[in-house]
Amino acid sequence: MALSRPFLSTEAERLALQRARDTAQRERAAAEADREAAAARLVAAAGTLEEARRGAVEIRSAAERAAEEQQRKAEEEADATRRRARLDATRRQLERKSEQVSRETAAAAQQAAALNAQRQRAQRDVDALQGRLQEQQQRLERLRADERARRDTTPESVLWDELAGEVATEAALRSFFERRQRRDVQQPRLRIASAWKVTNGATLRGFASAGSFDISPLQAHARSGDTFLFHGCSQEAATNVMATGLLLSFAAQGMLGRGLYGAPDPRKSQQYCKSANKFMFICRYNLAGAQHAGPSTQHRNTLFDEFCVYREAQVVVLWAVKLA
Repeated sequence: MALSRPFLSTEAERLALQRARDTAQRERAAAEADREAAAARLVAAAGTLEEARRGAVEIRSAAERAAEEQQRKAEEEADATRRRARLDATRRQLERKSEQVSRETAAAAQQAAALNAQRQRAQRDVDALQGRLQEQQQRLERLRADERARRDTTPESVLWDELAGEVATEAALRSFFERRQRRDVQQPRLRIASAWKVTNGATLRGFASAGSFDISPLQAHARSGDTFLFHGCSQEAATNVMATGLLLSFAAQGMLGRGLYGAPDPRKSQQYCKSANKFMFICRYNLAGAQHAGPSTQHRNTLFDEFCVYREAQVVVLWAVKLA
């Protein structure tokens, strides 16, 4: 019996140890189960967290898209507002332009009406003026016809006296010759050795007078009237001039063109007398349409005036003189 007590004790301990082991094993199993459950819960929690994160990302993305959409709509609305403002401004500008055009159109219509009325008045005035001009032209033609008829029946001596006027006598001619030599020109003065009238019925009757006379050539030119001028030529040409008058067929090309030249001062005409015996003529010129060269013009004549006409009927020879 003394030997069984330790055995019992050991068995009891073994049983206790076994129970303890079983308990520990159960606890380990429970702990493992708890760990696995915790791991499962952790995995589940992680999945939930990932889902939450994805949800948050989706929510944020949706919010960003919503914000972008809202921003886009706001910009579109602002752009639409600006377009409406521009359209309103353009519409107002067009309205103002339309009003301005309407006013200008009305003003233009009034002006056109006034111009039309003015044109009608002017046309009536022109018609009346043309009527008066036609009457005057007819009277002028009758006067010319009467003058031609008078000249045809008037003796040559009478026609010559009418055209010679202030130089109808030799004494008047010599005085005129002296006066026409300007004293402010420092050149020798000319004298007449002899003078004789040139009476050519054809040129006397064919002279186209301007109808007015001025002893001053510059005034006669300004008024398109008649005046007296000197014409110089060679001795050979002088005979032809006395027989036929001045002819364009013998005219030279001068600074004023090809025409019939005359000068107020005989010293200018002397320049064209090329022979030893110097002859020149005193002529009556109609200066209507004549060209002028002299100190007051841009031509080379710095001392003397000179005129040129381009129709033979605008010149008639009255005197021939031989210089001393």
